[in-house]
Amino acid sequence: MIPLRQRKGLLIVWGIGLGVLITIIVLLFTNGNNIGATFFNNKESTYTSNFSNSIPNTKSYLSGSGDSITRKEKKYSFNEKLIFDINKADTLDLQAIRGIGPIFARRIYKYRLSLGGYTNIEQLKEVYGMTDSLYEKIIPFLTISKISTRKININNATIKELMYHPYIDFFLAKQIIKLRYELESFRSMDELLLIHIMDEKTYKKIIPYLEL
Repeated sequence: MIPLRQRKGLLIVWGIGLGVLITIIVLLFTNGNNIGATFFNNKESTYTSNFSNSIPNTKSYLSGSGDSITRKEKKYSFNEKLIFDINKADTLDLQAIRGIGPIFARRIYKYRLSLGGYTNIEQLKEVYGMTDSLYEKIIPFLTISKISTRKININNATIKELMYHPYIDFFLAKQIIKLRYELESFRSMDELLLIHIMDEKTYKKIIPYLEL
């Protein structure tokens, strides 16, 4: 049998607990509709935002620096035949082509910067991750209107500057510098063929990016 004093204490505790429970129930009933409305409104807002951002003929992005940031948009007609110059197209232009998403658009763009410009469409096959099926799918929408490349002067370039180009590794760069030292300076591009590791295929690939 529980002593009278302990029973009084238990009744007080139970009373406090019951009061808290009743308060919670009242709050749920009075605010529940507002909570639910807020939840569904947020869901609806998110869905609407995602739907509007998925419209394929509208491309938007932020540009600028510091505090001067502006939103730009690129709109393409569904009836428009999209053909882009791969030496001029930005990443948003490239994403307008079916099959090219943000990742591939950045890869194509960055590889163009590394090369110093594309000289032929087939160089897209050298882009990391490019498959034959994707290549065949996108080339009808790409072109090169004019070949204009960034050139490296082989008579004053350093090994590091030569190696920056994707077609020139450390060993080839070293041999170019060595041959330049032996000749005192290059007088003809054909002298590069004197390098024993320079094959005809590599020579033809790098020539558009070199100058005297």
